[in-house]
Amino acid sequence: MTDITKDEADDSLLRRIEAAEETIAVCERNIKQARAELLERREKEIQALLKAKDEPFGDVTIVVGNHKVKVNTPKKVLWDERLLAAKHKEIVASGENPDMYMKVKYDVSETAYKNFPQEVRDYFAPARTVTPGNMSVKIVGEKSE
Repeated sequence: MTDITKDEADDSLLRRIEAAEETIAVCERNIKQARAELLERREKEIQALLKAKDEPFGDVTIVVGNHKVKVNTPKKVLWDERLLAAKHKEIVASGENPDMYMKVKYDVSETAYKNFPQEVRDYFAPARTVTPGNMSVKIVGEKSE
């Protein structure tokens, strides 16, 4: 039985990660291409089913060979923030509570925050909480590169 060093064991793990990542990437590309081709081939059928609905989004089911396939078209809603801000002011002016109808989210871009003058950063700092995200591992090349 051969004794392997910690570095050799770690190198073996990295090779396994690289191989698995490449396999996943190939599989994801194949799935994406096959789904796009299926949607293209069945576009008229899918569009007809969506048109028959009250709203042209959500789930429709098509039959492909011996399979039932659910196709989902998500609803995408965009709001005009300037118009909403004006509506918020109107509701307040009318004496009603706008919180009954809408929620307001305040946010500061991290890039902007980093570029603020120090006194402005100090002012905003009590409202800012920083926590670590999920750790990731990415192989970026050989040690000699």
